[in-house]
Formats: sequence, structure tokens, C-alpha cells
Amino acid sequence: MSDLELEEEEEAAVWFEAHASPERPSGPLVADCGRLHLILGDSVAKRAEFSAGSGEDRILNRAPGGATWASLLSEVDQAVTSWQTAAAAIDKATGMIVVWLTGNDIYSKLSGLPRYSDASLKEIARQACLVLQRLRVVGEVIVLGPLPRLAGELRGCTWNSTAAYRLERTLLRGASGRIGYRGSSGTVPRLEDGKKKKKWYERV
Repeated sequence: MSDLELEEEEEAAVWFEAHASPERPSGPLVADCGRLHLILGDSVAKRAEFSAGSGEDRILNRAPGGATWASLLSEVDQAVTSWQTAAAAIDKATGMIVVWLTGNDIYSKLSGLPRYSDASLKEIARQACLVLQRLRVVGEVIVLGPLPRLAGELRGCTWNSTAAYRLERTLLRGASGRIGYRGSSGTVPRLEDGKKKKKWYERV
């Protein structure tokens, strides 16, 4: 096994240890009506086959096609209200919120080419921060990161030279650090020339 593979195995072990499901109690289980989890995002999130994991849990997928952080900001209150109403209607508690916007903010829908500036990246980070501030009031939030669109990138490019990487870094470090991965030390982990890629999502 190579050094990189060993590092990735160690990283995965640490992540699973930190995020493993709690052990079930040894005594009788109390009946649980389950939770309704919310998916927000773009067409990739809409088509993704998310599984609730629990037999009683359900998923409400409100991810429309073409969504961006700006469009989500304008619709987040309505999405939350609809989620809470739907959960009450089927006698379930509200669960986690998953946000997955894969890059419509920075990639052209027509050409697939990246289009952004330092100023636009900062504005996207501001919008993301406002969205997450609203969502954290009502539930636990998981953010999945942007995806590179290779048709719009240089052939043979590395992850840390893509527009998606620039957006991810801006989201992680932007808005006074309120959006970010949670490393073992509580700090934002560093990416080193694409040799060690951190996971694209984290509870925030």
C-alpha cells in the first residue's frame, strides 16, 4: 500500500470514528416515528439517490435544476416552511438538512466553462453564509462541496487547479471562517498540492 493510500485509510478511519452512529441502548427500544430529512441543491442533488438509512426516516428532496447559492438564498425560507409542514403532516420530526450545490455559480450552463472573479467568489461565500445561518436555526446541516466540470477545464488538470476547488476554498475560508471543515484539531485542514484531498463534505 502506498503512502498516499495509507494516509487516505487513516483519514477515513478518523472520519468514521468521529461520525459513527451512536450505539443502540441495551434496554427496550422506545418507538420512534422517524424523521423527515431535507435535501436542498441543484439537479445533481435532485437526481442523487439519497437514502435515509433508517426504516422510519424519510427524505424530502426539494432540489430544483439550475440552483445556485443566490437562488437558494431567495427560496430557503419557503423550503424550510414546506419541510416543517410536510413533517408534521406525516407525524415525523424534522431531521438533517443536506445542501449540495455542485457549481452552477461558477460554471456556464451553456459552455461548461468556468466564469468567476475574486469578487464573485466572495459574494457567493456571503450568500452561502446567510443560507447556512438560516438553516442552522432549524436543524443540523451537512454541506456537500462543488464538483469540477471537466469539459470546461484544461485536459489533465489537477483538482486544485479547477474552478470547483477555488469555490470550495472560498466557501471554507470565507465569511470569517463560519463555513468550514471540522478537522481533529477543530481547524480547517490544509490541502497540499492535490496529494491529500480532504473529504468534500462535513457537518457544519
